[in-house]
Formats: sequence, C-alpha cells, structure tokens
Amino acid sequence: MRLKARVTDIEELPETCRARVRGAESQGHAWAAWTTVRGVMVARGTYDLAGSMRLRAHLLVIDWFTLPGGHRSMWCYCYPNRPTEWIVGRGMLADPH
Repeated sequence: MRLKARVTDIEELPETCRARVRGAESQGHAWAAWTTVRGVMVARGTYDLAGSMRLRAHLLVIDWFTLPGGHRSMWCYCYPNRPTEWIVGRGMLADPH
C-alpha cells in the first residue's frame, strides 16, 4: 500500500478512526495515520511491559486499521543484547522459553 500524506490532526480522520486514535492516546500508545489511494490507514504501537518481563525481551504489538473495517496486527520482540535482530509473528504470542 502506498502512503500518500501523513495525517497529524485527529479531527481530519473519519469518526471510526478517531475513536481508535483517542483510545491509543489515552493509554499513552504511539499512533500514526496516513492517506492512501484506498483511504485512511491508522497504525498504533503498544509496548507490552508484562510480556517483555515474561520473555526477558522488548515486546511490541502493532495494530493497523484501514477503512472500511480492515484490521491487522502483529507482534515483534528483540532481546536486549541483540537490539537489531527482531522476531516477528502474528496471532497469539507463545512464550519461547
């Protein structure tokens, strides 16, 4: 998907996207939005502290939404001694230890 223009003002987003962005902001999560040839796309990232402690790694969950109604997510993690080597997957994260 080709990203066109970054959207930084929540009020410029469609109502369904605004609710997701406000939810992310209220929890202190990072978010970004862009216009695309297919419409608006919103992504948010969540650092999973409990999962990070359990894995002894940095665990990040990324969700992205497209209109109308598309939702995808993935998780990725890296160990502190190998910060450039990420393990990526989808679905439920199984504890690798």
